[in-house]
Amino acid sequence: MKKSINHLATVFMISLLSIFMISCEEENEVLQDQLVQFGFSVNDDGSTNGRVEDLTLTNIRITIKDAMGTVLYSNKSIPLYKFGNRYTTDPITFKPGTYTITNYIVEDTNSGMVYATPFEGSKYAYLVSDPLPINFTVVKDEINNVAPEVLLADNANPLDFGYAAFSVEEVEFFNIYVTAFALNNYNKYQLTDATLQIYARPMYGPLQLRSELNLQKRTNVIPISFAYRYYELKIIKPGYQDFTLTSGVYNLEEYSTEPLTVILEKI
Repeated sequence: MKKSINHLATVFMISLLSIFMISCEEENEVLQDQLVQFGFSVNDDGSTNGRVEDLTLTNIRITIKDAMGTVLYSNKSIPLYKFGNRYTTDPITFKPGTYTITNYIVEDTNSGMVYATPFEGSKYAYLVSDPLPINFTVVKDEINNVAPEVLLADNANPLDFGYAAFSVEEVEFFNIYVTAFALNNYNKYQLTDATLQIYARPMYGPLQLRSELNLQKRTNVIPISFAYRYYELKIIKPGYQDFTLTSGVYNLEEYSTEPLTVILEKI
């Protein structure tokens, strides 16, 4: 009887180990980088008059967020290559998952905008089947191709496309890491969720609320823009004292390597 119990225990432990190893292998596969190529298709109403052939299109300018809303690329310029009548970019890598395009412009050799994807709700949104913002999914073990519809925007009013202006400037930013802890019922500190309010201002003027994000029970990735000179980060959680950090933008860069660890104290 004792020998049978020991045998069953051994089989059970081997089964658990096998399941754990398979789970780890699957997780590693899911986290592998996948290739994504961007291009475009022109929704032509007959007014382009051979515009594509007359110009040398050089790049797309794109803004992409991940599923958590974190900005991965802000007005990033990606070179375009022509293959016959088709344009595409070099592949760039993403983790499998869902992403959102919030800006999509095709430029020529003079960095002038030739084509753009209109925003939902704009005057020209009805001319494309899928206006901005556009979601796309990166699938493992495939080269993923993303080709939003674009319209000729030469001499057009930016507001008709939903843009404030067609002249775009690539905004540089960096990510910082933020982790929040709170005292639990056993008098021990543990990871907690909270709300992060980001106030910022340029060289002069008052601080203004620029963003409000939900911090998860983990190390959170927070994008910080060089467009502002001064920041105030406020972490709030009901029943706890607010945490506030006021800093210049360059001083925040230290948290791009070592997380900003915040311990929230009960009121």
